[in-house]
Amino acid sequence: FAGTTSLDDVEIPLTLEISAIYPNPFNASVNIEYFLDRPGEASLEIFDIQGRIVQHNDFGNLHAGRYEWIWNGTDRNGRLLESGTYLVRLNLNGRFSKTHKIIMVK
Repeated sequence: FAGTTSLDDVEIPLTLEISAIYPNPFNASVNIEYFLDRPGEASLEIFDIQGRIVQHNDFGNLHAGRYEWIWNGTDRNGRLLESGTYLVRLNLNGRFSKTHKIIMVK
């Protein structure tokens, strides 16, 4: 029958969340807890206020569930970053993302 749509064609909204960031503001390290309601390729990126990626972590294919990542305030080369505002972006399957602000103080 022409004109019908199966449920396979409908995209179901994703519940993807950064459930907790603590402490925030942080000094030595920050805990980033996140939740995936379905499996997929997940990653977390940290951006500086100018929008440059300063840290990136690919977690690979994860099952649905709660996870935690601890960031120590360093860039991809292991250098300690300056105090300031940073953005944490959680990505899933290259299609879904959530972003939160964090503040590092020394």
